[in-house]
Amino acid sequence: MRHAHHRSVPRFHAAAAVVALTGALVVVAIVAAPPGWATDGWTRHTPSDPLLGGSGNQLMQSVASTASGFVAVGSDDSVTAAAVWFSPDGSSWSRVAHQEGIFGGPDLQYMYDVVQGPGNAVIVGASGPSADQDAAVWTGGGTIWKRAKDAPAVFGGTGNQVMYSVAAAGPGLVAVGTDDSGGDLDAAVWTSAYGSTWTRVPHVEAVFGGAHRQWMKGVTAGGPGVVAVGMDESIDGSSDAAVWTSVNGTSWTQVPHSEAVFGGGNVSMYGVVAGGPGLVAVGHEITNGDSDAAVWTSVDGLTWTRVPHNESVFGGPSNQKMLDVAVGGPGLIAVGYDNDGTDRDAAVWTSPDGLTWTRVPHDEATFGGPEIETMNGIAVDATGAAVPAGTQWFNYDYDAALWTYTATAAPPPPPASPRNAHPSSVPATAAAPTATASSTASATVASPVASPSPTAQAAPADSPGRDYTPYAIAGVSAAVVAAAALGWFLARRRL
Repeated sequence: MRHAHHRSVPRFHAAAAVVALTGALVVVAIVAAPPGWATDGWTRHTPSDPLLGGSGNQLMQSVASTASGFVAVGSDDSVTAAAVWFSPDGSSWSRVAHQEGIFGGPDLQYMYDVVQGPGNAVIVGASGPSADQDAAVWTGGGTIWKRAKDAPAVFGGTGNQVMYSVAAAGPGLVAVGTDDSGGDLDAAVWTSAYGSTWTRVPHVEAVFGGAHRQWMKGVTAGGPGVVAVGMDESIDGSSDAAVWTSVNGTSWTQVPHSEAVFGGGNVSMYGVVAGGPGLVAVGHEITNGDSDAAVWTSVDGLTWTRVPHNESVFGGPSNQKMLDVAVGGPGLIAVGYDNDGTDRDAAVWTSPDGLTWTRVPHDEATFGGPEIETMNGIAVDATGAAVPAGTQWFNYDYDAALWTYTATAAPPPPPASPRNAHPSSVPATAAAPTATASSTASATVASPVASPSPTAQAAPADSPGRDYTPYAIAGVSAAVVAAAALGWFLARRRL
C-alpha cells in the first residue's frame, strides 16, 4: 500500500502543477493585455478633411453630447464668424452651414462652450469688436440654431463681457466668464431658466473682483449646487487657482484662498466636473517658467485638495496643461496638451477616481503632427464614446481637430465609495461675502428651436486603467507553480 501511495504522489503533484500553471498562464495573459484606455481605441479625424479647415483659422473650443448628438463649437476667421460642427454619433461629422445673421455679423463672433439645457442645447461666447465685446448666446440643436437678440443691459457694458462656460445648473442654466468694465478683469455670472431669458448676477467686488484680474473658465452642477473655477490674480501679479460656489446659481461665495492648495506659482483651473470623490477640477501650474498639469478634488465643493504632483504623469520637458475634464473612460478623462520643447501635441489623462492619474501613452499619428495639436474640450455620450475637440496646425494655418475614443468593453460598476481625500484642505467659511442675482437685469433672447427632450447624459466608464492587483495575483500563481513543480520533483526522487 505504501508503494502504491508513493506512486500516487507524483500524479497528484503533476496534476496540481498543471492546474496551477494553467491558472498562472491565464493571469499572466490578463496582465499582459494592455489597458484599453491606455493604448487602444483612439482615432483621429483625418486632418486634411475640408470640414475642419479652409482659408484662415478654424478653431474648436468645446464639444458636448446633446439630445441630438455631439456638437462642437468655435470660430472661423475666414468669415469672422462663430462656427458649429455636428455629429450624430461622434464619428461622422458635418459643418453647420454658415448663416451670416446667426453666426456672423459686422464684427467678431466667438463660441466658447456648449451644453444640453433643460430644453434646447445652448452655446455661449462673445460678439463685437475686439475692444468692446458683449456676451452672446445661441440656442437650438443639431444643425438648426438661432442667435440671441442683443441685450446690452445683460450681455454688454463698457469694455468686454465674455461667457466662457455654461452648465445645466441653478435655475436651469448658469454661464460664467469675465467682465472688464470696472477697469480690470473680473469674474462674471449669468443665469437662465431655459436659455431664452437671461439675468446677470450683479457684480460684488469682494466675490468676483479684487486687486487685479479674476476670471471664471469652468462651471458645473455639484457641491452645494453650482461650482465655478478659474483664477484670482494677487496684488504681486502672480495668479492662484480659485473656486466659487452657489446654492442656486444666483448667490455666490468664493472659497477662501489656501496657498498650499490653490497657490505655489502661477496657477489656474480651466475645467471642473462632478465626479471622483465629488468634484474634480483641472488646470496647470507654472513654476520657474515650466508649466505642469494639475488636478484638484473636493467632496462637497467647499473643501478642496490638490492631487500631489507626479512628474511622470503631470510633468515633463517644457509645458503640460489640462484644459477640460469629463466623466467617462475608467472614471474620468482630462485633455489638454504637452509641449515637450520641440512641438505641441494633444494629450489625454485618465483616472478611476480623480485621485490617481495615468497619462495615455503618446502616439504621434494620433495625438501629434508637424507642429501644434491641442485638445480644448471633451464630451462623452451614454454609449461611452468620447470625443475631444481642439485645434491643429495644418497647411500653414490653424484648423479644427477631432478625435474619438470608442468603448471596446462593457463598463465596470462604479466604486462602492470614494477614496479618502488628500490632507491639504480648504474649509468653507459662512461669513464670506455673497453676490445675488437681480431680477431687474434680464433679457429675452430668440425663441428656442424645438428639439427632442434631453436624454440622460450618463457617461459609463470603460475598461479600468492600469491596476497592480493582477501583478500580485500573477506573483502568487507563479509561487504556486514553483511549489507544485518542486513537490512533483521531490516525489519523483523518492520513486
